Order: sequence, then C-alpha cells, then structure tokens
Amino acid sequence: MQYKHRYRKQYKGVALDIKAHDLDELADKVAAAKAKIDEDSIDSTMSVSLWAKKWYSTYKQPNISKRTSSDYKTRLNRHFLPCMGKMKISDVRQIHLQEFLNDYASETTTGRVRKMYQMLNQMFKAARANGLIRYNPAEDLIVPKGRPDGHGRALTRYEKEILLKVCEYHPDGPWALTMLYSGLRPGETHRILGKHIQGRYLYVDGTKTDRSKRFVPAPPITLSGSRT
Repeated sequence: MQYKHRYRKQYKGVALDIKAHDLDELADKVAAAKAKIDEDSIDSTMSVSLWAKKWYSTYKQPNISKRTSSDYKTRLNRHFLPCMGKMKISDVRQIHLQEFLNDYASETTTGRVRKMYQMLNQMFKAARANGLIRYNPAEDLIVPKGRPDGHGRALTRYEKEILLKVCEYHPDGPWALTMLYSGLRPGETHRILGKHIQGRYLYVDGTKTDRSKRFVPAPPITLSGSRT
C-alpha cells in the first residue's frame, strides 16, 4: 500500500517515521505519537497534568482503596489540574500553589484544604526525588482555614423520601440505608463486614480513636437492604 505523505523527525530523542494517506491523517498520527512520548517521558519539561497522572498511577493507585482513589481523582481533576495542569512542572513556584490553596479554601472545609495540601506536598516531593525540580514548592505552604468542618444538615423530608425510593433499586441502597438509620459516616461504613453484624447491632471498627470503636443499632431495614 502506497502512502502519499510521510513524517520523519526526532521528538525528544525519539525517531518518528509516520506514514499516512492524507495530511489530516498524518497530523493525527503525529499528534498521537508525540502525546504517547510525552506521557512516557519524565523530565522537567513535562506538564503538571502529565506528572500528576504519572505520580498517581505509580505512587498512589496501587496502595489505596477505591473510595480513597475517588477522593484523589476529585481533588486532582475537578480542582487542581483545571487551574495549574498546563504549567510545566519546573515552572511551578510556591506562590502559585499558595494562591491556589487560598482560593480553594474559600469554597470548601478546613479538612479538605488540609488534604489538598498533603496531596500537593507528596506530589511535588516525588517530583523533586525524580530530579524534575530543584525544590518542593509545596513544602512550606501556609494551610489556610476553610469553612468549619462538621456543619452538615439533616435531610429534609422530601430528600429522605427520594433517597428511600432510590435505595429500592440502586445496588448501593443498603450502604445508604446503613448511614441513614445508624448515623454512620461514609468512612466508617467501608470497614463493615458480615462478622460485624451481631443481632440487631453493628460493630463499628473505627480507626480515629478508641471511642470510635462502638456498637450502633442496626434496624432490620438496614440489614435486609430493602424497605419491606
């Protein structure tokens, strides 16, 4: 098969030899090849977004739970990367991260701000360890105060009715019912196993303090996973 167009150049030390039938196809193939090289290469010219992806998949994803993984992805993809993802990793300065953290604190709780700071510190510390940057710009950040933690509200009657209807068919219905009727936080429920059900009680294997390890009432509606 004869190709009308050909691209032969070096990109970041990698020889590219790409053929295509038309210029649009060639442009797409070249862009895809360069993107793959950018994704695989590790150097000071890589973007914050590419490094975040590499850092998460290498250092975090293999060692964390599904729920914690979701938290990391939310912090990265919904909050941090839209603001700073396009910057080169070597161009990030402390003031950039401080400005981001200050803005983030204005819209969330102090606990979430602290978690964001910890994530940024770990991510840029790893970048420094890999020789991508000379110093960790997140190391001495001032962690600003966000909104007070623990100031949620109870569900309204209408919200509770909707939740109960959804729980009738949703696969996570028993999980939501457990929190609703036993007063548990999401972080407390993911450790509950069958062995923790004792009669009409659940043993909560809390991890924060000894007081967080406790028995709580578990109504039949929770244990059956249905409203009937």
